[in-house]
Amino acid sequence: MLPSGGSSSRAGFQHITLKNRSDEFFGERFFGLCDRKKMNIPEPHFKEAVVHEPGHILIGALGPLPIKSFSILVAPGGRIRRFDVQACYPPDQEVPTLKPEVRKSLLCMIAGGLAAQMFAQTSISKGPIDSDRRNFNRIKLPQSEETMEQVAEEIQPQFRDHEAIYWELVDLVRDRALEFLKKTYAPPGRYVLLTEIELGTVLKSLLAK
Repeated sequence: MLPSGGSSSRAGFQHITLKNRSDEFFGERFFGLCDRKKMNIPEPHFKEAVVHEPGHILIGALGPLPIKSFSILVAPGGRIRRFDVQACYPPDQEVPTLKPEVRKSLLCMIAGGLAAQMFAQTSISKGPIDSDRRNFNRIKLPQSEETMEQVAEEIQPQFRDHEAIYWELVDLVRDRALEFLKKTYAPPGRYVLLTEIELGTVLKSLLAK
């Protein structure tokens, strides 16, 4: 679990921030080492994913249910179907009896992707958000009128308090994804780019600096 109060930037911190998250970061420098024809993925989708998925990772680390892994799903023909994080979602039959604190942690983690995009002020497309929204609505209480957007707003202070760590996670997700996308061809399937152990080690290291 991450402690609060991690907002102070470390000396030499030169990664993306709200001031330099512009098209320069997401443009040629972003894809410079990759053959775009081989990548077979729309640039805007990648741009969103490397901001969105670290949001789930960060908020998951702040609660009792950390993210298990970060993956890329490859469809037939080598097309990238989507980027994904794996979490400990309860089966449907256990959802009604979740403890309030566990339910809240899950809802915050699910809203973490949208919250990250709001924090980074990047465009938000329907695909990943709709998938998160289905999970959010499955986990929340049936009588609850709480929306994912409301929770995403509610957890903005956590991104401000851990801004340096969040952008380090963005760098890590981006670099692992680009490393994979430079491959000439990958058969259909799920490819884990960051395991639970790796994520835990990275977070522990970041907090120790």
